Amino acid sequence: MMPATTLSFLERYDELHGLGVPDWQAAKRMGITCSSLERQLERYGRPVSELLRDIAREEREHD
Repeated sequence: MMPATTLSFLERYDELHGLGVPDWQAAKRMGITCSSLERQLERYGRPVSELLRDIAREEREHD
């Protein structure tokens, strides 16, 4: 039996992004909010789509 591997945030995101999964769905699959995904992408210097920014803004307005 092979040991389970732990992927970093960027590895998980890159894998989902590479499969064509939209950012909002990637966030859901990763168990985080779109706001969290937006912050993480900014932290790592990755581009943030306008759609993700809009969804993240809506999340913050409803909290």
